[in-house]
Amino acid sequence: MQNLDYMAAKYGQQIIFGTTNDVKQLENNITSALNILHGQGVYAMFLWLCADVKRYKIGQGLDEMLRDDDFPLQLEDPLFDAHNPFDCLPNVITNLTSNLKTMIYVVEMINQSLTYARHSAKAS
Repeated sequence: MQNLDYMAAKYGQQIIFGTTNDVKQLENNITSALNILHGQGVYAMFLWLCADVKRYKIGQGLDEMLRDDDFPLQLEDPLFDAHNPFDCLPNVITNLTSNLKTMIYVVEMINQSLTYARHSAKAS
């Protein structure tokens, strides 16, 4: 059995280390992503993350977590393509939002990972 809390913490830390040195801006972006996730849903959050290069790195970190070999759900395609940020949107619809159980599970994992990323950003 996989420790999903460990995985969320691991990728939460990777998100903050793979992004900008402006910790306050990063913390604001993570908080905004969490607010969008809770208010409008996973598709809206990924749409917002895809719209800016600095936020795009957060989405890439989440994509890596969701495609980790130890993650219980295996996504067929990567959500993010470095060549075209908006290429992620069809994959988000297909892989994350088409099945309600999958979407709820993924939302919980993203929520936990971003929460850990926000706390890590505050601590750094």
